[in-house]
Amino acid sequence: MKRYRQPYRPEESSLPGVMPWLIHRVTEDGRQLVEGGVVVEEPLEIRVNGHPVAVLMRTPGMEKELAAGFCLGEGIVADLGHVALVQHCGRALPGETAEGDALDESRNRVDVRLMPGVEPPPLPESVSLIRSGCGRTDAAEMAEGLVAVNGSLRIAAGVLVHLVGRMTLQQEAYRVAGGIHAAAVFDARGRTVVVCEDIGRHNAVDKAMGYCLLRGIPLHDKMVMSTGRA
Repeated sequence: MKRYRQPYRPEESSLPGVMPWLIHRVTEDGRQLVEGGVVVEEPLEIRVNGHPVAVLMRTPGMEKELAAGFCLGEGIVADLGHVALVQHCGRALPGETAEGDALDESRNRVDVRLMPGVEPPPLPESVSLIRSGCGRTDAAEMAEGLVAVNGSLRIAAGVLVHLVGRMTLQQEAYRVAGGIHAAAVFDARGRTVVVCEDIGRHNAVDKAMGYCLLRGIPLHDKMVMSTGRA
């Protein structure tokens, strides 16, 4: 049975991560055909100085932010100041190309160009396909090289208990279609900086981090929250 937290509004079908879809809603009163949506998943190729480094299975939207967050999080780029350009030439919405090809090359590719003289670390010869369900690495590998956080940020318990509700209220794709993760950045007072949605939770986090990095928003006094499976 398909449920909506709020009434479905047709104009929300323009969300880049949601494709309009007719849904059979089954209740004790019978079956009804209603307008709804399903979450989109498509590949996004990331290139650094023209060299392909990864293909991410992601929900369309915020491609530049996703690429920036991914490259910095994976250590492909050591500092955002080393980046000269993050370019996404394609359109955001599925089926917007002249041929209607959902895998249009320009729409599903982001080019990251580094500053002159800046060299990326050795890049793999083969391109990794990073699925939306599990990400790139396992827990044991992820723990290698992590350093302890020594920040002084403290958050009041009264602020923390309201963050989930604030994030959910801004999950537009979730309200229309469900079945999508979110990551949000808040300040110490619980004010929202950004909420990002993606079928992959790690992608949502990378989008949120990239959003802040590309806009020069400092992160030392912020916190990030993501949805889970519970």
